[in-house]
Amino acid sequence: MPSANKIITILHEQKGKENMTYILALDGYLKALQRLCGAGYVFGVREYPAGDDIDEFMNAIVLEWGAKNQYTYSGHKKINPRDVFFHIEEFVFNGAISKNIFQSNRVTIKMILEDINEYYGLMSTSIDAEGAFHPLIKGPVYQLKIDTGDFYRSFYFLVKINKYFVITYFKAPKLNLVNKQQIGC
Repeated sequence: MPSANKIITILHEQKGKENMTYILALDGYLKALQRLCGAGYVFGVREYPAGDDIDEFMNAIVLEWGAKNQYTYSGHKKINPRDVFFHIEEFVFNGAISKNIFQSNRVTIKMILEDINEYYGLMSTSIDAEGAFHPLIKGPVYQLKIDTGDFYRSFYFLVKINKYFVITYFKAPKLNLVNKQQIGC
């Protein structure tokens, strides 16, 4: 029989892994939506230990992603929740699952956006029971200006959940986006 201290240590180790479960679940959910949107769409989420400075951290992360991918980071700005969900909606409900298909069923659009929002809440409360259940609404959330080359338009955002930076990204072929304006800082 393990000692009480050993059990407590195991529980603390598991606490950190619970967060990863929700990251993987959200990433899978985003990959399913990506697939429904069609060829060329790329959605996902990554978790990293938080740094002290977002710009310094992001410059290091973009280098880690690799030069051949042509990523260029040029800053961040605080973004309000309404804009976060507007941009997510713009990418997800484009392509094969466009708003035209769902125009009479706004409930489906809201449900998918709430599903995404809820994953963040589950991540937050799995790390800290007192954490914000809606970190995308309670904020702060930062829009990241990351250029991904000529082929894609993109929306990247970062939210700090406890001691982690969670980066979520949505990329789509430039020709498929309804809004032809570059989404950026």
